[in-house]
Amino acid sequence: DIIIYQHPWYVETSQGPVVCSKFALTAYVPYDIPTTTMPSEYNLRFYQYVENIYVIDKKIKDFYAPLMNNKGLNLKITGAPTLEMIKNSGENKYVIYAPHWSINHEKTMAYSTFKENGEFILKYAQTHPELNWIFKPHSMLRKAILDNNFMQENEVDEYYSAWEKLGKACYDGDYYKLFNDSRLLITDCSTFLIEYLATQKPLIRLVNHKSKPLNFLGDKIISQYYYA
Repeated sequence: DIIIYQHPWYVETSQGPVVCSKFALTAYVPYDIPTTTMPSEYNLRFYQYVENIYVIDKKIKDFYAPLMNNKGLNLKITGAPTLEMIKNSGENKYVIYAPHWSINHEKTMAYSTFKENGEFILKYAQTHPELNWIFKPHSMLRKAILDNNFMQENEVDEYYSAWEKLGKACYDGDYYKLFNDSRLLITDCSTFLIEYLATQKPLIRLVNHKSKPLNFLGDKIISQYYYA
């Protein structure tokens, strides 16, 4: 009766809203908080067939609605429940390195600085083990590295293994407590820019000057962070 999608990517056709909206109530609960101006945030075919799409607030709704083919008729304002799980716990245990996957600068939003910074930050972490590191790569980073021939499979394995030997590695979506207990985040990801703000702790944003622009919310938030 009700189908809830958690992301618009790689949904098998027979399970997607184009088919399933004919017999079920379909809804999209975004896995992220939109910070980009990429059409993938608002104008995929997926978005036209979902009954309800939940967004964080009226400003985001008003920003994306005019850009959508259906003028945002299915956008519903619900807030962002994930933000309720993030806070400053008072702990300062970890420095987190969270690299994005978009290393192909021609075909993606091009946030990634992994080609420039991945090896450098690993070596820095190895010389500063007292900082208690956590490696939190985007779940698509390994695939992107291999698809773009940036490393061979054994080299990727060695890179990930080096982080695992150094400290903790987090490869799933349950990273809220790690954020709460950390002291600093180093990242070129986008959603983390908003989520980490709730910790009230410092963030170093690794900047790729070829990246696609952020939306008004992303621009406002990154003004509070360190650039590198």
